Amino acid sequence: MSTEVSEVDNSKIEHGFHCSDSEFLEKKVSKKYFTKTILKHGQGFLRPYLESACVVDISYGTNEKTEIVVEKDNLQNLKIPFGKCINLVLGSAETEAVRIVEKCLMTMRTGEESEFVIQNVTNLHSETDRHNHNFSVLLTITLHSFSETKPIWSLISQEKYQLALFHKEKGTHFFKQCEIESAFCQYSLAIVYLICITEISMVVDAKLSSETKSQREIYKSLKCICYLNLAMCQMKVANYNGVINNCTQALLLDNMNVKGLYRRAQAYLACQRLDEARSDLKKALKIEPKNSAVSSLLYSCKQ
Repeated sequence: MSTEVSEVDNSKIEHGFHCSDSEFLEKKVSKKYFTKTILKHGQGFLRPYLESACVVDISYGTNEKTEIVVEKDNLQNLKIPFGKCINLVLGSAETEAVRIVEKCLMTMRTGEESEFVIQNVTNLHSETDRHNHNFSVLLTITLHSFSETKPIWSLISQEKYQLALFHKEKGTHFFKQCEIESAFCQYSLAIVYLICITEISMVVDAKLSSETKSQREIYKSLKCICYLNLAMCQMKVANYNGVINNCTQALLLDNMNVKGLYRRAQAYLACQRLDEARSDLKKALKIEPKNSAVSSLLYSCKQ
């Protein structure tokens, strides 16, 4: 078996882009997320994209070379669907581990059987817990079939928006059920679709109709909400740097957003960055002078 290793562009799989065939013809492929070894080559050239319905076998095992052993409780928490002829829709992941399994499937062809070592797996989004609970998982996956869907780059903006809205609402459902990681995964996917809209529509034609401009504002508003929702998930698990980063992204879209300023100030305060917290809270009070939550937090910063 060949052991040639090839680095794969993460973004092409992250966003569902079709990678060139040469990148996946090697017996062994190494990525940031996983290492893949092809046990049985598949047929044809097509691979599944986001929203494809796949029929797969997924099994967990150990390997003499990798010596990977995962505790049973950790394995269950990952929510990876083990078994035969499982129906899995790409983009429905409820944990980070399953999101990586989906990325694995996006490298496969019909009938292919491959072994994946999924690296640095965690089911938490707290920076402290990530450091303490990272581990690797060895999976054997067979892709029996999948439904053909459009690659993300071929979708029109309205289609991307509708998919983003679907995953955002799904994330909100999970959040209300206190399934924070599941919500995080869905909000993240919503942003993937919205980023693709932005990359195309940033080239603004001066002759755009008012209707198109209005639609662009709708896309921008949803993107801002999704970043704030990601920050809300990260606040729940004390990932304060993540909160700061996602609130900053939201504020780049809407610099008058009080929720973004308030949540970022909370994270700054938790990180003992008092001057930055005060700055955000003062700006928020200028926008909403009667906001009692902002006033209370600003008062606590001065103590």
